[in-house]
Amino acid sequence: MIYTLVEKFGDFNPVGDLTLPYSYKIEYTEEGRGPSFLANWFIKAGPQFSNNGQIEADFFKAEK
Repeated sequence: MIYTLVEKFGDFNPVGDLTLPYSYKIEYTEEGRGPSFLANWFIKAGPQFSNNGQIEADFFKAEK
């Protein structure tokens, strides 16, 4: 079997002092035995993107 995983980053924009990708794509394939398999996942960030923002302390609390 041959497994291939490709990550593609695109649509780069400045966010504060960083340049971040606003789109992310994963391409996954399996080849070898039986029919080939191909899967694609795509994520695109919304219009607002930030870094070093404030997060409330209870965001990290686990539920009991």
